[in-house]
Amino acid sequence: MGRILAPTAGFDPHLLSVKEWWDIGLNFSAEKLFAKGSLGVEIKSTLMVVNEEEVEPREGVTAGQTVKAIVGSGERPADRIRVALASFEAGTLERLHWHP
Repeated sequence: MGRILAPTAGFDPHLLSVKEWWDIGLNFSAEKLFAKGSLGVEIKSTLMVVNEEEVEPREGVTAGQTVKAIVGSGERPADRIRVALASFEAGTLERLHWHP
């Protein structure tokens, strides 16, 4: 769990004194920046670390090709992204194509 600090209504960073900005810069933290008025919000991280070495390769679309589906597959679905690592044996040919 992480904590996000956001300025509350009426917080104006332009009203901070030069010394306050200096103190924030010397030991920067969002908590100090928004200390004059902050709203704490709890969030849950959705970050997932995938070790490419642990992903099983599958047969690709052409002979001599293997594909490791990193993100956007059945095991690790994603809404808007698909990442795969394709490997080719020497001499493998694949027709030129594109993905919309």
